[in-house]
Amino acid sequence: MRTLTVLALFCVLLATACAEPGTTEPRSAPTSTEPGAPAAFTEPPATEPPATTQPLVDAAAVAAFLDELLTNRILGAGAETQLSPNAAADYESPDLPLYEGFLAGEISDIEAVDDGSYTALLHLETGRGIRVEAVGIGPGPDLGGVTRPLVVLFAILERFDAIDGATVGRVAAGIQRQLDEEFASRDDPPPGVPGAMKVVCLEAGPVGAGEVMACTGHPRTTPDFPLDPTGILVAVLDDEGTAAWSTGTDLPDRTERLREIYASGPQTLTCSQLLDPQQPAGLFGGAGTTPENAYFLSVVYWMLEDRPARMDLDGDLIPCEDEHPAPVVAGIWKGGPLR
Repeated sequence: MRTLTVLALFCVLLATACAEPGTTEPRSAPTSTEPGAPAAFTEPPATEPPATTQPLVDAAAVAAFLDELLTNRILGAGAETQLSPNAAADYESPDLPLYEGFLAGEISDIEAVDDGSYTALLHLETGRGIRVEAVGIGPGPDLGGVTRPLVVLFAILERFDAIDGATVGRVAAGIQRQLDEEFASRDDPPPGVPGAMKVVCLEAGPVGAGEVMACTGHPRTTPDFPLDPTGILVAVLDDEGTAAWSTGTDLPDRTERLREIYASGPQTLTCSQLLDPQQPAGLFGGAGTTPENAYFLSVVYWMLEDRPARMDLDGDLIPCEDEHPAPVVAGIWKGGPLR
């Protein structure tokens, strides 16, 4: 399938004989409705992109573009603006919907084809498993005919992986349900905010006890009431996906950023050191915050440290019990949002 992906992109870029001579309409491959079968795709016309289009800078720029694409697909709006007409036609296939209530998404295998053009894999979680799509990215006009530096040139369904057990997307869906329930319980919701924020996690796949992740909460607001996204810090408590979580504009909104913060700060700290105002602990310091937040941050730090015994002396997989009030410890391990 990777060979097909790269070949299709070369056909786009080099205007080879992917289209039949004398035709201007792309040809379509047969459609299959079986999960995991290749979706119908249309090969673009053999025409050169507008001369004003700028090439992509590097893989980091591609990743940023695809992050935006995944975010828009999870949010359920806005992804059309990032598609070429041919890619938009690909996503009309019932096997390859642009929006399908996706729960989480991740990018992998970004590869350069030539200057300004790349292929990549998108992993999108649904309630049944993970959909893996191959996409080509390069210069071209969008659906409105506007030249853009980054446009998806084609999309092909590579496979669908059914997954049992806890996944990033299922944890995200649980957080979303709790946010929606909390918002619905309000007697007087704030003006300009018609609903709870939408959870977007830019990673995918199975998770288990002891894992941490950071996601983004996108506010749902009216145009005249803009709000900034917030970070969602998540600690997975068991293999069923029970999670404790906290939100805040001062929290990281991507797991890779969380790990960067951890790597740049002091490591091998003890439970008491995390509470010591004289001990720099960065994000994970509990001094001066609420008891619930202090313990939650200790749990996150313990998980990032790979659950060391020095923070769990009795080995019951509940760290720092002696340094925090018992009701607080019990409350965190029930899961749910920090109160």
